[in-house]
Amino acid sequence: MNELEKNTINLFGKRGKEWIQSLPKITEYLSKKWQLTDSIAVENMSWNYVAKAYSKKHGPVCIKVSIDENLIADEIKALEYFNGFGMIKLIDHDTESVSYTHLTLPTT
Repeated sequence: MNELEKNTINLFGKRGKEWIQSLPKITEYLSKKWQLTDSIAVENMSWNYVAKAYSKKHGPVCIKVSIDENLIADEIKALEYFNGFGMIKLIDHDTESVSYTHLTLPTT
């Protein structure tokens, strides 16, 4: 069990285990929704699923998927407020369908 799995299951119990098991479906859905290819999960995940991918529209992007709706909601507000100034730029987010997610342009 990796650190993401361990932390998520320890904190969220059964819900966390189900979320971990659903990640392949979540990432497939988001890849189709946002037309992403070449998605590669980062190696050092501890609390959220994070992957680098390629967007036809935006080029290299990062996707972050979280079970914690409060955390992502606060991050989305901050990313919208700063609009890429001094940090990553929010392109889109999905808090309605399968998980709490945002898609960002990586910093350069």
